[in-house]
Amino acid sequence: MQAVTLFGVPATQRTLGVRVVATPVTVSLPDPPGGKMPDAVRVLSRWIDPSELRLGGGIVLAARWHHRNSTDLDFLATGDAIDTLFYQDLDGVLQDMVNLAKAGVIGSETMRETNRTVLHFDVGGTPVSIGRVGFHDDLQREVESRTNVLLSPTRDILTKKMVNRFLVNGLPTERDAFDFLVAQTKAPEDLKYAWLQVPAPDRNTLAAAYRERSLRWTGASDARLLANLAYAELANELWLHAHRMMESNLEYVPIGSAGKGSHER
Repeated sequence: MQAVTLFGVPATQRTLGVRVVATPVTVSLPDPPGGKMPDAVRVLSRWIDPSELRLGGGIVLAARWHHRNSTDLDFLATGDAIDTLFYQDLDGVLQDMVNLAKAGVIGSETMRETNRTVLHFDVGGTPVSIGRVGFHDDLQREVESRTNVLLSPTRDILTKKMVNRFLVNGLPTERDAFDFLVAQTKAPEDLKYAWLQVPAPDRNTLAAAYRERSLRWTGASDARLLANLAYAELANELWLHAHRMMESNLEYVPIGSAGKGSHER
């Protein structure tokens, strides 16, 4: 059986230092922003071998669950290659970004670097980032259909949303809350794993933040949030459901988290 390849590199030869299945499942990302994957990977390949990359974030969950739209492409990497990019080659990479912006390959207004950890730019108006970060759950099962870039496991994505974005950066975003609610039905074990990575005292802080958002909730959801009207009921009471779920230590199963119906265990 022929192995999946990425720019000519067999999947079994990737250098992430993780266990990779011989024949990953190919997944198509929704447009937008999935159609910009080849352009984004082409830019990133100037600085790091694409075999080192993973794609994470909401776009991957949207491809798996078909529950909402997404607007950006979040790439991740760990190990020597990404360390070299940020600690040895960063000045050259930043200059290359300037040159690419002058050539119209990437946008000039969005390119930036954050703490030698994340690079940001856009291709054709689609935000792209690449971050230096570790992973949760290293078993790889899926690749993106246009580029064969590895897709992060759901567990890894949910944990980063809950720990990195909220606990570390203090950003309880609407989209993350929506992903957590749908995960309660679509990937409950992965959601539980992410929740348990939050220290017990901080879980109360997280629940309190969601409670505050629910009290200020106007019922006006971001119109770009929904990709599937089957989840409209869930989105209309987004923060109320999110607060109840967090406060119940994930015992509460939100109304509409399966796309229809409701129940509480």
